[in-house]
Amino acid sequence: MQVKRTLSVALFLTVLLLGQAMTGHLNQIPGIEQDSTLESTSVVMASNSTNDTDGDGIDDAYDDCPNGTTNWTSVATTDWDDDGCQDSSEDLDDDNDGLGDAFDDCPLGDLGWTSSSVTDYDSDGCRDAGEDTDDDNDGVVDVSDSCPKGDLGWISSSSTDADGDGCRDSTEDSDTTSWSTPVSLDSTDNIGWFSSLAIDSNDNLHVTYLDTTNWNLEYMTYDDSTSSWSTPICLDSRYNVGHESSLAIDLNDNLHVIYVDEYNGSLEYMTYNGSSWSTPVSLDNRPRESSLAIDSNDNLHVTYFQNSSGNLEYMTYDGSSWSTPVSLDSMDNVGYYSSLAIDSNDNLHVTYRDGTNGNLEYMTYDGSSWSTPVSLDSTDNVGRQSSLAIDSNDNLHVTYLDNTN
Repeated sequence: MQVKRTLSVALFLTVLLLGQAMTGHLNQIPGIEQDSTLESTSVVMASNSTNDTDGDGIDDAYDDCPNGTTNWTSVATTDWDDDGCQDSSEDLDDDNDGLGDAFDDCPLGDLGWTSSSVTDYDSDGCRDAGEDTDDDNDGVVDVSDSCPKGDLGWISSSSTDADGDGCRDSTEDSDTTSWSTPVSLDSTDNIGWFSSLAIDSNDNLHVTYLDTTNWNLEYMTYDDSTSSWSTPICLDSRYNVGHESSLAIDLNDNLHVIYVDEYNGSLEYMTYNGSSWSTPVSLDNRPRESSLAIDSNDNLHVTYFQNSSGNLEYMTYDGSSWSTPVSLDSMDNVGYYSSLAIDSNDNLHVTYRDGTNGNLEYMTYDGSSWSTPVSLDSTDNVGRQSSLAIDSNDNLHVTYLDNTN
């Protein structure tokens, strides 16, 4: 009988321990009630947070922002790349291509790729194979671009890509001799005499010319961004004006033009400040064949032939007033068809015709004094319509007419 009681006690203790283990309370004292609600709830919450801490619908194991913004759900419109980071507030690279949205032209672009020089040539965040129609971002679409993966950091325009083939003239295009078909800019009257062309810092073209039907000075401009020419504008409609115009543009893209008023026998000047043209100003009497150039300080320089004296004349404008005309060469009947250019050091260079001897002449100004005239060509009757230009190395180039040949 004693043995039986011992077994009963052991059995009771075993059942009691098993019941406590099943309820998770091994330390509960029999006979004393304890509240287990808080502990049980804590176990459940810990179980939920290990899968989706921020409750965005993306399991923490796949969530790049597991402790991120709450009260939202990851879908295509809120989380384009399904990375668990809210596009509007957390994700700096919505399509996960390796290029931040601030620099990505396709922020919600193709998924499953990374931007590199192989997949995204111009690093604009648009996949070359599927999204980007202009891989080198030169303004010429790939289907029309002869250099679809060419130079970066430039835009095709009439001055950088003459034939519009998407190959940069200065570095890529071996075929820069392809000229466009001629286009009539103004055909309303007998017009286009003595035209002068200049290009501003935005590659817009500007041209002045003489309308010999109405004897006016005319002006047109070409907008490179829209590839269109403006309607002709009459700058000076006083009778018989606009001969031998010379147009130049300063560092602020203001336009300056000089021309001859044949009726009054005067050298005229006008300027455009970006909104309106000035009233014509008379600079000198009895001029012919003037040439205008602007230095790095936006000072204007003018050379021309003076009919009264038969000399090559020079004037300059310092931003407030014009200087008194100075004779540069008075040895013969000289100064016809002058062409003035300025090098990178602001030295002046001018070519012109010596009408007495039929020579092409040249002079230069070094900042303090003018040189003695030099005959460049004296073999025949030469020097008419000279045109002088200076390259980036300050080498001079001149073209002119040989009347003899």
